[in-house]
Amino acid sequence: MSSCPRCQIFVSYAHVDNQPEAGDLDGWVTHLVRELQRRISGQIGRKECVHFKIDHQLNGHEQLDEQIRTAMRESALFLLIGSNGYLASDWCMNQELSQFLGDFGGERIFIVEKMPYNRAALPGLWQTELGERSGRRTE
Repeated sequence: MSSCPRCQIFVSYAHVDNQPEAGDLDGWVTHLVRELQRRISGQIGRKECVHFKIDHQLNGHEQLDEQIRTAMRESALFLLIGSNGYLASDWCMNQELSQFLGDFGGERIFIVEKMPYNRAALPGLWQTELGERSGRRTE
């Protein structure tokens, strides 16, 4: 069996967008990542080739800021979960997104809209970099 290169995808989201609904154990973002992992692995035919890095996988007892920065540097793609919660999150906007844009530009950023949000609220440079990269969520 041939090996495959491992592709890590960093998931950037506002925690408010991952709160479980009544009766659910996991939130919307966690469900999305699990389904993407399942579908992409199925398309490739290998589960170990694609890995999503989401912050609940990080070790809380270690320096979280540095773990997140390292995870972003090691990721081939940045999956941004777009929402008003994302725009309102200082951490998402001014730490994660700005670092990834600074390190890699906008070519490796993919946006999933959890719900429609005001993309015009993105700072000017980010509007240029991310402008048409957003897609609508399907139920």
